[in-house]
Parts: sequence; structure tokens; C-alpha cells
Amino acid sequence: MPPTKLTQFERYRALELIPPDYSPSRGSRLRNTLKVARAWLAWIFADPHEPRIRRGIHKSGALFWRVYDPVTGDSAHLFDEAEVRIWLEERYRYRAALSARHPSRPVPPPTLWR
Repeated sequence: MPPTKLTQFERYRALELIPPDYSPSRGSRLRNTLKVARAWLAWIFADPHEPRIRRGIHKSGALFWRVYDPVTGDSAHLFDEAEVRIWLEERYRYRAALSARHPSRPVPPPTLWR
């Protein structure tokens, strides 16, 4: 008989040694649903010209950040918070420098990572 695939919660339960008869309470499911809805609304109503940053978990279990610049369409997956800060700093610094030299022209940020 082939092995069955575990759901994400079943894997989490096995790793965290959670008893098999445990199920999340109704209140925690509601809180999780509201948390997801709030994040979704924040994503929808964010300024369309500002960079967007989302945190995720890689298949290997490593934490990563997906950064996206809607002005240029550039995006990257970064595995260190310091890299995210550098990515943001370089974009703002580049825009500020070009805006100072040419105030009437819109400034596209540099493409550093793809």
C-alpha cells in the first residue's frame, strides 16, 4: 500500500507532538479567518506605487520574504531580513537621487534582483 500524503496540519501536528484528537477551537478558527481577511484587505488597499513585501515559508521550512515593486514589476525572494532592508533602501535612495537631479521626470528604480 503506497504511503499517504499528510496535510500541512498533520505534518505540523506530528512535528509539534500535538495529540491526534486535538482540533482547533471555533474561536481560533474565527481569529485565523479574520487575520487572513485583514491581511488581504491591507494588500488590496495599499498604495499601488509602494513596494509590497510578504513573508512566506519555503518547502524546506526556511522563512523568506517575497518583495515586489509594482512600478517596475521587479520581484525577488530574499531569505534574510537585512537583504529586504537593503533592497528597500537602494530603491528609495536611487529614486531620491534621480528626483533631485530631474524633478519633472518620474524615476524608475534600479533592477537589482530578478
